[in-house]
Amino acid sequence: METFFSKRKTRNSSSPDELRNSQLTRRQGSSKKAVISNDTPHVPATKARKRRNSEPPVVQPRPKRTIKAPERHDILLSQEEKMLFQAIRNSEKLTSSVTNLENIADAPTYYPTEEEFQNPFQYLQKIQPEASRFGVCKIVPPASWSPPMCLDNSGFTFTTRTQRIDEVGQGKPFFFGDTQYNLKQYKHVADEFLQKWLTSHGMDPSTTTPEMIEKEYWRIVETAPEPVEVLYGADVDTADSGSGFPQATMPGALKHRPVLKNSPKYEHYLRHPWNLNSVPYAKESMLRFLGEEVSGVTRPWLYIGMLFSTFCWHNEDHHLYSINYLHEGAPKTWYGVPGEYATDFERMMRSSVMELFNERKGLLSELVTMLSPAVLKANKIPVCRMVQKAGEFAITFAQAYHGGFNQGFNIAEAVNIAPADWLPFGRAALDSYVSFKGQGRFPVFAHEKLVYHACERVYQLSLESQKLVYEELETIRQIELQMYEDLKKQSMEVAANYAVDPALALFLAQERHAIPWEIVPVKMMTTNDVTLNMDMTTSLGLTSRQRTGMANQGRMLKSEDDYQCSCCMRLCFFSALVCPEHNAIVCLAHATMLCNDKSKTGNVKCMCRKQLAFRFPLVHLGKVIDTAKATYEKEKMNHSSRGVQ
Repeated sequence: METFFSKRKTRNSSSPDELRNSQLTRRQGSSKKAVISNDTPHVPATKARKRRNSEPPVVQPRPKRTIKAPERHDILLSQEEKMLFQAIRNSEKLTSSVTNLENIADAPTYYPTEEEFQNPFQYLQKIQPEASRFGVCKIVPPASWSPPMCLDNSGFTFTTRTQRIDEVGQGKPFFFGDTQYNLKQYKHVADEFLQKWLTSHGMDPSTTTPEMIEKEYWRIVETAPEPVEVLYGADVDTADSGSGFPQATMPGALKHRPVLKNSPKYEHYLRHPWNLNSVPYAKESMLRFLGEEVSGVTRPWLYIGMLFSTFCWHNEDHHLYSINYLHEGAPKTWYGVPGEYATDFERMMRSSVMELFNERKGLLSELVTMLSPAVLKANKIPVCRMVQKAGEFAITFAQAYHGGFNQGFNIAEAVNIAPADWLPFGRAALDSYVSFKGQGRFPVFAHEKLVYHACERVYQLSLESQKLVYEELETIRQIELQMYEDLKKQSMEVAANYAVDPALALFLAQERHAIPWEIVPVKMMTTNDVTLNMDMTTSLGLTSRQRTGMANQGRMLKSEDDYQCSCCMRLCFFSALVCPEHNAIVCLAHATMLCNDKSKTGNVKCMCRKQLAFRFPLVHLGKVIDTAKATYEKEKMNHSSRGVQ
């Protein structure tokens, strides 16, 4: 998804007053500006998750993601990383002033037939083996494609971010302005800036090509000849603005707007499979199994750009796919790196701006850094280029890094999708977020929840997707089993540390507890059936007394939002360890970290009773997997008997 701050928080090391004063100082010395306004430091546009009405949780709510000065992170570079750092510096010298983009590969462009265009996921599955090797691709719809533009030019307003294009290579933060624009007003500002900039730099706006603008963009980024300030209307929630595509329901503030509703054309594109309001809920999309709407993931966001406005290098939350549609206006220039090279890309970026990563470990999650594709190529990172025009779709694949800029005023809309082949990428993304804890990247939904519900309804999916889904749930089940085993192996060793009272230590030894803290299993979800599966409790090594009384212990919560690990920020859907006394929660992988903070507990270790909260007995997961596998095998036999490949 082409995005600005996306669903992540940003961080900077200066106070709000310092940032405002430094920005005003820069403006006073600037001779070329798009707009001058009294900007205030930005507030990050975080992912807004739609929560269901439920009783207030007993545990502390997830902390708000607000701006916070970054902590210092000293990175000790290996000899290999030092060599890479020097190589990048050398390549930057070679590519500075005028970036050589002649040898950058073009991303593939696809032209589906009318029939192929009727099923987005089936078509993506067809092109994925080739297109994913580039990270991004472009899809040009058939000639019959002509959706109505449903946005009202004056019916809604949005706030822009101020970008210093001459500083995007330096990782400096962007800022929210305090001026509201509607589409008509913003277009006037954008068109005026384009005309003045091009004519003052020897270019004729009527004959300027995308290649000429691209060269001018990198001249500004790499040489910083003068301050260049533009505005970008990014991450505009369609719940507020309305979508450019037809919608079954419109935001309340926009119900008065004139649309072609009830016309045959409106109704046709309302139901069209490439309407971005519905594509996340298509038959083969894993996101439909979330059971809730997530802003910026399943609900589209708008991106309203002007000349040079930039979407910096990033990949999607949970390493999802994304679809970006350019409704109207000037082209977008995209760059893409395939997902299999994501780790190499991150390592190279860290070495390229080492000083910034030392101070801000999660710099890439801030979406404020742009590096030339020529530098990537010089360091053997595969990179491609793509120019997206109005009426075309841009696709980004799982874990692929992408970035780019706008060539003039335009309006785009983007949303995430998740074919079944994304599932392993989504699980790996959660593991990568552990290293970003407190640095800007957080899960925005529970991966395990999505997989579990998909496996429950696996019969609704294609044969290929069925196999991928039940295999993913089996992998998750094995991980859960291993975490339980690790917890039991740690039992006596951990108990010795916790049992500061000799009498309690003796009690633990006599009772032979598999889990040292008197952990009592409780159900995560409110249910009328509080009888717990004995296979589950027996495997935990609980006594009969504990098994008898555990159904009446602890609290009953309704949402995985109430169970977020304080160590890795994972949304715990299947299991979690809870300390009710200190409102602390961890996933099983961080069991030994529960209540070990002396500043919070007042003791070296907390001795209060813990709760093992779980949603389903593991034996139940096994049955769900077996049922899904049986469905797959039966469907496979039916396909074979019909001669379907």
